[in-house]
Amino acid sequence: MIRIQCFPGKLQKNTCLCYTIVEVFMKRMLLIVLLALVVSFFCACDETEDDDYYRFKITSTGNKFFGIYTIDADKDVYISDTKDVEQKGNYYFFDTVLDSPSTISIKVDGFDYNEAAGTAQTTRITIEVFEGKELVKESYITASSYDQHLYLTLYYKFKGNDDNDDDDSDDDDDDSEE
Repeated sequence: MIRIQCFPGKLQKNTCLCYTIVEVFMKRMLLIVLLALVVSFFCACDETEDDDYYRFKITSTGNKFFGIYTIDADKDVYISDTKDVEQKGNYYFFDTVLDSPSTISIKVDGFDYNEAAGTAQTTRITIEVFEGKELVKESYITASSYDQHLYLTLYYKFKGNDDNDDDDSDDDDDDSEE
């Protein structure tokens, strides 16, 4: 059996095993703390960047949907029920991130019940618009009967891009004077 003794006042480097163990432990703890600080700094930077985006999401139940959206009254983008809409169980989703829009207009159509084709009715449609992680606008419609066709529209003017809106309104004023 090996017995290790360290006596207070007689601790000298490389002469006592206890001193060496404590020294190594303190160096490693310092390294772990510094590493934790660096990692937390980079995580904090990523969180602020995650809040700087715009997106919208369409959800339906019962059956798929199709539609169209327009960003800044510029270009229409078609939402295909076969290419763009994903299914998870009885829910259908379309989700997209937008590049600094000023306005968005969304129009969505659901499917009607068709016994001959064996298709179910779209029973609910929800449109949600986000600025960062914040839900800024939501609209939904729910079918109250089997023969009700669902159609939903939503228009939203983003707050984060007020500079672009001011420029557009000036252009519109100039056009109306001509």
